[in-house]
Amino acid sequence: MKIALTKYRRNVQKSEEVEKLILKQLESEPKTYDDLTIALKKGRSTIQSHYIPLLENRKLIKRIGKRRQAWLFGLVRFEKNLT
Repeated sequence: MKIALTKYRRNVQKSEEVEKLILKQLESEPKTYDDLTIALKKGRSTIQSHYIPLLENRKLIKRIGKRRQAWLFGLVRFEKNLT
């Protein structure tokens, strides 16, 4: 058991950094909670209960559909009104 604990590394990042990384991940294609969890090496509960709601409230991302039962998130595209 001691060997496993010596290899454990915790990567602490500021909230703003994680939010930028999420937005960067979503630039290429819509992603699920699990996709973001794997890409960012963060806990699913942290992504699901903290970061995604913050970004949704700020209208930077939105739910755009489902992949089977999992929600897909994508960037909100801001379009200029030409009228």
